[in-house]
Amino acid sequence: MLKPDDLDASWFQTALTPQYSGVRVSGAEITKVDEWTNTHVRMKLSFDEAAGAPERVFVKLPPRNVSKARAMGSARMGALEARFYQRLAPVIDLRVPTPHAAIIEEDGGFAIVIEDLRDSGCVPYNAIGVSPDAAAGALEDLAKMHVRYEDPGQRTGNEVSWIAAPAPRRAPDPQRPEKPNVGQILLRRGIDQARDQLNDAYVTVAEFWIDHVAELQALWWDAPHTVIQGDAHPGNLFDDHGRVGFLDWGIISLGDPMRDASYFICLALDTEVRRAHQRELLRHYLDVRRSLGGREIGWDDAWNRHRIHAAYTVPASCQALAVPEDATPNAKKFSALFLQRAVAAVEDLDAPNAIGAFPP
Repeated sequence: MLKPDDLDASWFQTALTPQYSGVRVSGAEITKVDEWTNTHVRMKLSFDEAAGAPERVFVKLPPRNVSKARAMGSARMGALEARFYQRLAPVIDLRVPTPHAAIIEEDGGFAIVIEDLRDSGCVPYNAIGVSPDAAAGALEDLAKMHVRYEDPGQRTGNEVSWIAAPAPRRAPDPQRPEKPNVGQILLRRGIDQARDQLNDAYVTVAEFWIDHVAELQALWWDAPHTVIQGDAHPGNLFDDHGRVGFLDWGIISLGDPMRDASYFICLALDTEVRRAHQRELLRHYLDVRRSLGGREIGWDDAWNRHRIHAAYTVPASCQALAVPEDATPNAKKFSALFLQRAVAAVEDLDAPNAIGAFPP
């Protein structure tokens, strides 16, 4: 799999030529490397002939840790995101980083060369809450994508035919109990260790998810499908002078459009802002869908689905329950905010009753 040291002028020459005909790359300098879920590399390029190619780019590569890279490769998350930038990013009306190159390797490796958002004056949301006006705009943008692809006949072309629905989980077999997955292990450990930070609603949903993954997955996906981003939490959002942009498309899939709307509302807004504006924002999303000729979703159904999908914030926040001691202050702040918003949303929206999970 590609590593930062592989990103020399020759590599960029090959990678950029398909989009920038006539480009001649003379140099490639690494300016910063960060290790997150993947490896993030900021680069400065020089040219004998730029042909419109940018001087600064952001490159996303597999993690340098071999075991993590293999796990990521088997999950194909990087390949999914690369394919998003190859095929879908150029045609949808969403603010996403401008793609310059996207490469998928046979072993699950990948390289995604995109706009360096810092050069564009964009700011990551992370611990910043999205304003109601910006949230309304983001929901409009999501609605456009959702409506565009909700007809199965629109999902047969090159744009999105590669996007699949999540594989259904099998009901548990008492004769062959499954080993807990990483999410279940993290969530169990987290609710045991951080119980004083959690409310009863959060713990109830967590216990239900740990014991009934297949049933809850089926409930989340029990709706007509369209293309969804699937992970619109604040760490995957950025502000472009008032417009919300969307990052990290590694779990793009077919699913219930209310997953995107609810997850965004629950986690992207500060808790008090969500409480004050979630109903009007959800109505705005439904109105935009209607104006675009989308499938009708009635208010009662939408509100119920919002409550059901609020439960997803619990497994989504499992890593925020167990932040490593050596994590950066920014990572700790982000995790604490992520968890606080999830805990509040699950209780406010009575998610346990919405999903049929009741305390013993």
